[in-house]
Order: sequence, then C-alpha cells, then structure tokens
Amino acid sequence: MGSQMTDNIIIVVGIPGSGKSSALEGIEAETGAVLVSVGTEMAKKAGEPDRDMLRTDSSAKEKAEALRRQVLEDALNSEASTVVLDTHAIVKTSDGYIDGFSEDDMKLLDGTVKAIIYIHTDPAKIIERRDGDQSRKRDGESEAELDKQQIASEEFCRKMSDRLGAELYGIDGTNGSKEAVRDEMHRLIKGAAGTEKSREKLRAV
Repeated sequence: MGSQMTDNIIIVVGIPGSGKSSALEGIEAETGAVLVSVGTEMAKKAGEPDRDMLRTDSSAKEKAEALRRQVLEDALNSEASTVVLDTHAIVKTSDGYIDGFSEDDMKLLDGTVKAIIYIHTDPAKIIERRDGDQSRKRDGESEAELDKQQIASEEFCRKMSDRLGAELYGIDGTNGSKEAVRDEMHRLIKGAAGTEKSREKLRAV
C-alpha cells in the first residue's frame, strides 16, 4: 500500500433491506465525499458479477478477506477529503455469521474513522422491501432472524466504535419518509465530515 492520503472515513452500516443505500443517494454531490460500496467493489475486483457469491461460498472466505482489504486500502489512498464506506457489520455466510471487519481491517483503519452510522429498520419493513427488490436474490428470513441480525450488527458497531475511537450514531429507518431518513443520513455525514465543533452537535443514539 502506498502512502495514506485520507484520514476522514465514515462507515455506514445496515443489514440488506434496511434502506441504507436509499439513504445514501446523492451524498457525493451534496458533500463532495467519495461513496464506496465495499461489497460491490469486492465483486468487481474478483470479477464476480454476483456479489453474494463471495459470502455464500465457504471456500472463498480467505479470498473475500483479501478483497475487502484491497478495497479498504483503496479507500485510504483516496485523494478525497472524506470517504463513506457503505458496508455491513456482520456477513451471513454458508457457515453462519462472521464479522464484517477483521482485526487486521481494524488495524488498517485505526486513526482514520471519524464516525460509524447505523441504520435500524423494523424487520417487517425489511421483508417488504426485499420482496419488492427483484434486482438481487435475497435469503428468505423471518422477522425473528432479521431482528437477531440487527442486534448482532449493533453490538459489533459498538465494538468497532470502541476499537477505532469513532463516534457511533443511529438512524431510525422505520418511521418517517424515505426523504426524511435520507436527510438525517446526509446531516450526520456532513457533520461527521466537518469540524470537531460540528460533530459535537450530532445526535448519538
């Protein structure tokens, strides 16, 4: 890896169907930040059109970890003043759930992550969104399973926040319109990308 160029990374986390991608729409134009979808970039580097293959193939675990590290290194080497990582705190594989970031990833990101933003959405609404999304094949999961995933994701976000010394913020993806959720996401990112004074005004959940 070359010399590190950015030290202002914001990690945005939410399980598939939480509304994370919709909340991030327009963030680059509005803030000047670079938005990186970690899973999409990993799939591109692997030459794999189906990004879900990287998590469902148990034999590809080491390959997936190496690809994720490459994506994180690219983010750190960005000339942008702020990089927003669109990713997951935990990843469902054929062998169960694994952390979305390894300890090596944490070491790589240490001192660069200013904030972690987590979006939590009611499981029933997640299922409704997944059923309406024909662009990807989603796992059939119950509300109880989705609730368990979100609890585990939140716990890992807290762990990551403590490990990296990053502020942790939450967004309610259930109540309010799509536009209201997006506005809240943009407000948090703009604040976290700004000065210490602006970050003090952000609402931690």
